[in-house]
Amino acid sequence: MNLLDGRLLLQIRCARPLSAFHGANEIHITLQRIQRQAGKSVVSRTTLRRRDGFEEKRVVLRCVITNPMTTLEILKAIPDEQEILYRRHLA
Repeated sequence: MNLLDGRLLLQIRCARPLSAFHGANEIHITLQRIQRQAGKSVVSRTTLRRRDGFEEKRVVLRCVITNPMTTLEILKAIPDEQEILYRRHLA
């Protein structure tokens, strides 16, 4: 299973510190819905909870590969698609 915490992706692609993305959980939830509606790829989301007692919960996107024909190129295209959808609908 591959988990993508978009905070890191946003930090890399937008050259902004992680602290700038306080609304990342909401962004992930909305982005996952938009991506599902677009119909090009299917990415699910899950909520991670910290084990050290803090209440922070992080919504992350995940790819579960069930199609044996999925290639590395297809997997690499998913974050690119998410970036396009983010810029089009949420930026």
